[in-house]
Amino acid sequence: MHIDRQYSMREEMAALQVNSEYAELKEAILFVPDNEIHELKNPSEALHLAPINKVLLEQQLVAYAKKLQSFGVTVHQMQGNHHSPPNLMYVHDLFFNTPEGAIVARMATEVRASEEFFIGLELARHTVPTRLSVTGTGVFEGSDALWLNSKNVLISVGHRSNDEAFEQISWSLKLMGVKTHKIKLPKGLLHLHSLLKMVDKDLALVRTELAPKPLLTLLKKLKIKVAAVPESDEVTVRQGFNIVVINPRQVVMPSFCTELKKIYTKHKIKVLAEMDISELIKGGGGLACATGILSRTAVK
Repeated sequence: MHIDRQYSMREEMAALQVNSEYAELKEAILFVPDNEIHELKNPSEALHLAPINKVLLEQQLVAYAKKLQSFGVTVHQMQGNHHSPPNLMYVHDLFFNTPEGAIVARMATEVRASEEFFIGLELARHTVPTRLSVTGTGVFEGSDALWLNSKNVLISVGHRSNDEAFEQISWSLKLMGVKTHKIKLPKGLLHLHSLLKMVDKDLALVRTELAPKPLLTLLKKLKIKVAAVPESDEVTVRQGFNIVVINPRQVVMPSFCTELKKIYTKHKIKVLAEMDISELIKGGGGLACATGILSRTAVK
């Protein structure tokens, strides 16, 4: 047998990989719904909080895409079809990218159960290999995982991800030399990204009133400073914690969150833009939920 493949998977994936939450955002995936929203008779059946104005939602997502592009981010529009499910715009939930391919979600709710197939096709369009598809009785959503640094990934179990998925993902990441840490998601939170945001290599925004003690201990062990974010309507209703990091300590956030902006500025986090996401919020998500992270500049 003659093996002449010269490069490792990580070397081949150099242009489309992620190993942090804060490094320069290079490529992202967005999805702008069409008839999926318009045809909903009962929003609650799709896990939506209120009826969404399809035209306004499209305008807001297009404006957001243009804003990302103005910062040098390449934005890809995910392809749907007339069978597209009504929550496909929350692309961040559908996968977790790594230096060696994507970990594809297995959604926890029946109404979102087909979304994995759409993101699988989209990732293939961009030649991103599937590192792992969560299988068996495992359920996992991409917003329940984040990079603490290039060697440590945090995963929450609870509302949308379970222990079996954690074991599958841990095994896959271990082969890359990455250690996986598990926390129990506090009650009342949908995903891990609702609790913690890495905005630089040594700084995390944390909802400390809800954060479990083991999480704070882990952050201290990894020499990550905690910027406390108190509970407020800006966090729980306006999705003001649901920010997207463009570069270290540079973020895009929702509009009408003046107190949160003050907190971010206090910690030397620059708000590059504030976006109107009133329709996105009605579906139960925010800016970060709508942003599939395809590529960031690699960090050591």
